[in-house]
Amino acid sequence: MVNSSSERKPNLPFAAYKGNEPYMFISYSHIDSKEVYPVIKQFHKYNYNIWYDEGIEPGIEWPEEIANALNNSKLFVVFISPNSVASENVRNEINFALAKKLPFIAIYLCETTLTPGLQLQIGTKQDIRKYLLDEDSFQRKYLY
Repeated sequence: MVNSSSERKPNLPFAAYKGNEPYMFISYSHIDSKEVYPVIKQFHKYNYNIWYDEGIEPGIEWPEEIANALNNSKLFVVFISPNSVASENVRNEINFALAKKLPFIAIYLCETTLTPGLQLQIGTKQDIRKYLLDEDSFQRKYLY
């Protein structure tokens, strides 16, 4: 049975960064790909190096690859939504980034209630409420 176009995962916007230059680590729920990919495509357009988990090669141990990518990143960007808050993988990435004291930005895709644990951890971190901004204002915020 073929998935309908609304159920299909969007095409990857670009290859995930691999190299020794500074890069940002993108954390998100795959369910939100249709909303996340256009944003990270814009980041890429502005020549930011971006690593996201679509860069993991088959046969690689997933947790090790994620931890290595996070450990070497210079900025952690998490897309917050009900889907990402419910994702154990996203919560693990947030915990790891905070433990490593990585610069941290949360981009809220929609109004989202954080769990008490996430409120405690990221309640004071810089965030961008994308759902409250027009495209120009959002772009100014993330470029800053």
